[in-house]
Amino acid sequence: MSAGAGARPTVSVVIPTAGEHRRYRLQLALLSLQRQLLPDDHLEVVVVLDGEDPGDYVVVADVGLDVTLLAQPQAGPATARNTGWRATSGDVVAFLDDDVAVMPGWLDDLRTFFAEHPGVAAVGGTIEPLHPRNVVSRMMTDFGHLDHRRGPHGKRLLTANAAVRRPALEAVGGFDESFPLAAGEDMDLSDRLGRAGLVVTTTEGATVLHGHPRRPRSMVATARRYRAGGIRPDLDEQGSAPSRTPSGPSVVPGPATARPGASKRAVTAARRVVADRVHRPGRHPAVVDVVDLVVFGLPQLRHLPDLVAQARAGRTRPGPLTALVEALLELRWRVEFTRPAVRIERT
Repeated sequence: MSAGAGARPTVSVVIPTAGEHRRYRLQLALLSLQRQLLPDDHLEVVVVLDGEDPGDYVVVADVGLDVTLLAQPQAGPATARNTGWRATSGDVVAFLDDDVAVMPGWLDDLRTFFAEHPGVAAVGGTIEPLHPRNVVSRMMTDFGHLDHRRGPHGKRLLTANAAVRRPALEAVGGFDESFPLAAGEDMDLSDRLGRAGLVVTTTEGATVLHGHPRRPRSMVATARRYRAGGIRPDLDEQGSAPSRTPSGPSVVPGPATARPGASKRAVTAARRVVADRVHRPGRHPAVVDVVDLVVFGLPQLRHLPDLVAQARAGRTRPGPLTALVEALLELRWRVEFTRPAVRIERT
């Protein structure tokens, strides 16, 4: 039963996870949740193992928190989150990534927010980088790649830190399970909530620290995963989005070539012809990467001054040299949205 207006709702937490390399991060996330609790307080936490053996997660028992482990065949985080929230009982379901640490007051902020805003169906809390001095992490922060964004029907929330009322989840059927990767399924849910006439917004409270990528290689893997998922994290303010199908990834123009005119379309098509000759079975991946960087990266160098200025004005306020490095990393990120092919990898 849903909490009434003015009542502080009960909150359940759902965290999907997969991969041996993420178990330590998961433990830290659970420990940060445990520190939220006051004496005699209770928090329902469900961890969904996506293709993992529960026997490998004995570490969960050491965090001093009442955690329910659910296992499913590997099906992706969208399915895992649905498995999780349907097994909870809270008025509000809070979704977290397994690489976040919730800040003091996070749980109380959520309870208070929903009590004071009975008309809000979903809210995204503040997401700050766990490693704010790392230049890759700073780029992801300053260019907003891991932040809630404005969409055509309210905010597009990231489930690194988002909470939804149970009736709202039930109304839209939860997450679209045709998303195989952690790549846009949360923004898709936000859009469907908004189209249903439900309010989706953000709050400056309920803060988490998120493990942004810290190496260029992991940054590129994240960009490729976003594109492979078929929904870009940097959609325009009008909410234009490429169509996606369960059969495979869409070919999506990058920010520099969005809605091109006829001449720009011709140039883009010509670049694709060059790159397609390289994207043939048997080509070494390193060769493909170099060609893509040249064909799709060099033309975007003209945007470098604007990107440096954007970085300088970003949240971390970098100095000139750091801003230049951030701008170059952003160009590398953009290449992944203009490439004619992408290798889908589960990470």
